[in-house]
Amino acid sequence: MSIITNAKEIADLVKKLGNVDLYRKIVELEGEIIELSGQNNHLVERTRELEQALKTKEALVFSKNVYWLGGEESRDGPYCQRCYDVTGKLVRLQPWDNQWACFECKHYYDR
Repeated sequence: MSIITNAKEIADLVKKLGNVDLYRKIVELEGEIIELSGQNNHLVERTRELEQALKTKEALVFSKNVYWLGGEESRDGPYCQRCYDVTGKLVRLQPWDNQWACFECKHYYDR
């Protein structure tokens, strides 16, 4: 059983007993529990996002002004240095003549 279900059951029992003041307090408590549960879910999701961002940051290698994911043998990329440093987004660069082009920020890098 969840804490919310328990609070609802207690509220129902108190309501049957006829104690209006206690019933109101329990309903108020139930609302606070729901609010805290929502905040907890938000924090769990934010923690997951931050852990993923940290994992990505640890996997990035900066070489020749661009970012790569992974090591030399299995690297993926390149990714735009400006986009990642400014917005935290990994934007894959595209080959353009003898350069790498970022179509997001319109920045060019030598290959």
